[in-house]
Amino acid sequence: MKFFKKNAIKIKTIILSSYDDVKLVEEMIALGADGYISKDSAGEHIVDAIKAVHSGDQFFSNAIKDELLKVFTGKTVKPKNRPESTISNMLTTREIEVLKLISQEHSSPEIAGILNISQSTVDTYRKNLLKKTNVKNSVGLAMYAVKNKIV
Repeated sequence: MKFFKKNAIKIKTIILSSYDDVKLVEEMIALGADGYISKDSAGEHIVDAIKAVHSGDQFFSNAIKDELLKVFTGKTVKPKNRPESTISNMLTTREIEVLKLISQEHSSPEIAGILNISQSTVDTYRKNLLKKTNVKNSVGLAMYAVKNKIV
């Protein structure tokens, strides 16, 4: 979404995500998403979402609409839908552990030893962290961890 917005590419987009917190939905709308469906309700809404977005409308699954309306009207939003940092909530506990160790300048073999896992598993976590945080290297991961108060 950031790429599309940065490069002024106009494309109709529906986000299908397992995360349905309000902050993430708001971020996706700000980046130009036309619709947002949680995976829980994808089966019942996907066709309607495609039709609506294709015809120029926006589409949000009912649960997401309810949460957005609560935010808009100032009603209380469930704590689980108000994360401190959206991306941190998308990281697993183990990914956060690995990210903290990367931020402390540990190498993959060192992290493997500390966490009692294989180096290839550490490398997989590192690869997933790079994708999820949208950074290019370990320095970017460390900067991300500091910026988002993970370390």
